[in-house]
Amino acid sequence: MIKFVTFDCYDTLVAYTAGKQAAIREIVAGKGGDAQGADGVADAVVAAFEAHERELQTAPDFKVLTMVLRESLTVALAAAGFSHEEADGERVMQAVREARPFDDVAPALERLRRKYKTAILSNSERAVMEHNVARIGVPFDEVVLAEEVGAYKPDHRMFEALLARCGCTKDEIVHVAQGFYHDIMPGHALGIRRVWINRNGLAGDKAYGPYDELPDLEGVPGLLGV
Repeated sequence: MIKFVTFDCYDTLVAYTAGKQAAIREIVAGKGGDAQGADGVADAVVAAFEAHERELQTAPDFKVLTMVLRESLTVALAAAGFSHEEADGERVMQAVREARPFDDVAPALERLRRKYKTAILSNSERAVMEHNVARIGVPFDEVVLAEEVGAYKPDHRMFEALLARCGCTKDEIVHVAQGFYHDIMPGHALGIRRVWINRNGLAGDKAYGPYDELPDLEGVPGLLGV
């Protein structure tokens, strides 16, 4: 019997990547680059930022998200020949804290809470996530963060911590996420039922099935009998 419906937060519940990349492009424009990428500089900075973020999150020495994002921005700007100011890092962090919830999120969460408890499993930290949850506007019963675990998804320790916090077995949760690599793949390895929120119309991989696939959260309550 399902007791908890659990969620990735970034790009599942809130527009993390879009907000973060928009902030980076604004920073590049403020330093003389083209924010729209006409000169290729902003695109290069965004790509370097994303690559370094992934590298840090898989490194053996754990760093909280704020440190990861600030360092990634410094490295990406330097690679493009730009200096880095403290305000630049704060601009990116502000974008993450203020990431816009998708319109389908709050109504779906409200429906699901009629029948199930809900939780967030996120590669974030408390000081950031409290802003994200406030903007979503719907409470969660549990929030499990990389900061607490000392690891980032897809590390199985994150999912093990989620099950422990919720007091559930793997058969008593359904995990809902946009991230195929960070959530759907490790969830498959652990035998957790998953719903892939394919907001970007990407190709999945049946090797990691079975999983349900929806374009957004609107259909999740119906899928789970609410």
